[in-house]
Amino acid sequence: MGELWACVLDMGRDGLFTAEERTRITIPIGLRTLDEIKAPFAQTGEFSGLKIEHCELVRVSDPYWDEFQQTGDAGQLASRQANATRAWSAPTILELIDEARDREALNNDLFNRLAERIRSAPSKHEPHMAVVLLRK
Repeated sequence: MGELWACVLDMGRDGLFTAEERTRITIPIGLRTLDEIKAPFAQTGEFSGLKIEHCELVRVSDPYWDEFQQTGDAGQLASRQANATRAWSAPTILELIDEARDREALNNDLFNRLAERIRSAPSKHEPHMAVVLLRK
């Protein structure tokens, strides 16, 4: 998510995002260890009526990387990775841009910049995701 955040900062330097917008914009992802995830449950074994049934970190593979290795098409890789990121983060970011501004245009610019960063320096994206099964 460093590349996405770098794009937010670039847009701030370019005068497209205000300091207040940059402060509000968050990337809706939480980097936590398993111990941090389990912490609210540690004292009593439950939290807000929930109990952890299962908790693990899973590496998620980049679904576009193998194709890029075969085709060498950095533009296609960039478009796919940027659109995948956009799918889960754009709605949140859109709501954090001042409503008096052209939110859609700014959001489009942000993800176009992300795609360009990926295109210019392609890399495999393999995040870890927490899989947590809770019982109520």
